[in-house]
Amino acid sequence: MSMNENTTRELPGATPFEQRVLAEFAALRRDVGTVGQEVGALRQEVSVLRQEVSTLSTRLTALEDKVDERLRETRPIWEGVLARLTAIETGIKEIRSQMKVLVEDLFYTPARVKDLEDQRQPPVA
Repeated sequence: MSMNENTTRELPGATPFEQRVLAEFAALRRDVGTVGQEVGALRQEVSVLRQEVSTLSTRLTALEDKVDERLRETRPIWEGVLARLTAIETGIKEIRSQMKVLVEDLFYTPARVKDLEDQRQPPVA
């Protein structure tokens, strides 16, 4: 059997090649249009995201500036507090040292008094 164009054209429900190609092109155009709309929507969303990131960046910069300003304002206060704490620690160490001497004196005083009393009394013969 030889292939012949007439046989293909005579099949029931067959459409000519040109019509099929044109139908595919039309479908592609619709798909390209849909893709174009989706790309446009994505571009718009990216634009909104860029704006939001820019706004966040501006707010973050303002917050950083405010924190730096507060640090500059409070630094002298904290330096003063630190100096006072250092002085208090030094005073506490000095008081501890004095308390240690006082406790030792209180502990050994009765023994010293007894020794002195023993030295004043003549030996019993």
